[in-house]
Amino acid sequence: MKLDIKLSRQTLQDLLFEFTPLRIHLTRTDEDLRWVELERPESIEIVPGRGLRISTHGRLRYTVASVGVPFKIRRIVLLLEPKVLRAAGDPLSLAFELKIEHADLELVPGLVDHVLAARINDLLCAEHTPLSWVFGKTLTRSVALPERIEPLSRIDLTARDAQVTTDEQGVCFTIDLTAHLARTKPRPDDAAREQRASRSASPAR
Repeated sequence: MKLDIKLSRQTLQDLLFEFTPLRIHLTRTDEDLRWVELERPESIEIVPGRGLRISTHGRLRYTVASVGVPFKIRRIVLLLEPKVLRAAGDPLSLAFELKIEHADLELVPGLVDHVLAARINDLLCAEHTPLSWVFGKTLTRSVALPERIEPLSRIDLTARDAQVTTDEQGVCFTIDLTAHLARTKPRPDDAAREQRASRSASPAR
């Protein structure tokens, strides 16, 4: 059984405009030391087979010699790439990896731009990004069935695998689900039941 979730080009653009402006903290502790702040997109381009290319501006705070230093981002180009994560022992996840393709920081040499972008990309990789949905946990369910449906007790759903693709029309996320019906007892045998009922109704001799 497959579940398809399709996000059109217009839907993706609307979501990105609602999603921004935002600040992404680059560390789980000392959150005021390192972060990237992005304003609303100035342009959005779909890159088939990859994801969404976003151009915008914003601010950056990074640690230099243990001191948080603010930078103004005159222009930044990012690639937002959807990926399915299949880490051993963990539920399946859909992650949106942010990768800086180009950054122009005010009053900062181009070499430093490149070094900072590379370090931030390491922190924003799919395995560490906060932009993720653990769908393997959300969609793995055991649903109880009404007692009137005899002798079934529940239906078990499991998210087994998934694929995500990007084309000119948008992003398509396909989840492969397995369904299993659980029984509390064997299927009712009406003939045997009627025979037992007939014996119970017969007068004792």
